Amino acid sequence: MNLFSKAKRPVAIAALTLTLMLSSSSIPQRSGALKFEAGSTSAAAAQSGASVSYDRVVKVLAGNDKRLHVAVAGNFSSAHGCPKPWWGRSQNQFDDSQTQAMLQISLSSLLARMPVHVYTYGCDQDGYPIIAQIQVQERQPPPTPTPTPRPQDTPPCVPTAQHPCQ
Repeated sequence: MNLFSKAKRPVAIAALTLTLMLSSSSIPQRSGALKFEAGSTSAAAAQSGASVSYDRVVKVLAGNDKRLHVAVAGNFSSAHGCPKPWWGRSQNQFDDSQTQAMLQISLSSLLARMPVHVYTYGCDQDGYPIIAQIQVQERQPPPTPTPTPRPQDTPPCVPTAQHPCQ
């Protein structure tokens, strides 16, 4: 099944939304429906955070290290100076409920080609940005242009004795 076709995209979004709703009982109480925060951040890590919007998620990987790896269009921000900005990694492994929720959100952006807003803080020991939050955003439609008024069609002039055509 090709999930990228326009006709099947709403079905994929509905399935992912249903999965997220059904798994919401395992989401920590401090988290919102589509926004998740890491439970343990130091003051130094919080100071070096970067909050950036990206066009969409382009790759999702379940790494050998049992962590979520996410690639966004155009690479992650270089605000941290991480030497490997092409992948962002989750701090926790897949057995963590936040990481599972971030996987679902990342997949929904990948399948529906929806923009994401990602908060990263610092670099991990391998040089990848650490993903603290990921949020799917609705793509804003372009503003509707104001229609230009058209001149009304006028009937052709029929000359009369009182009113000659010009």
